[in-house]
Amino acid sequence: MALLTIYAGDSSTVSLQFADDAGNPTNISGFEVRGVAKQYYTDTSGIFNKTVTGIDANAVTGLVYFPLTSGDTNQCATNYLLDFFIKDLSGNRSTYQTDGLSILPTTYV
Repeated sequence: MALLTIYAGDSSTVSLQFADDAGNPTNISGFEVRGVAKQYYTDTSGIFNKTVTGIDANAVTGLVYFPLTSGDTNQCATNYLLDFFIKDLSGNRSTYQTDGLSILPTTYV
């Protein structure tokens, strides 16, 4: 997954497309999708750690919309580690690494 770039304090909805190694969509019906952003891998808590449940009809195509609030992004302007996890109905978890999260300083006053 690519680098996600957002301005500090902005809210946004990120479209995530989950697929297997062959590029086939993963049916994520009933799954949980969790996003965790941290400054360092060793951090015990991140700048956000949130879970999306109740995934809608797009789940069969592997598509989920992951909301980021202004509270999630109102952080120090820098680059963060960002990973997404899906947990299936049996409790199995898969990790999807991204190129990170870049929070830019706000340009308005």
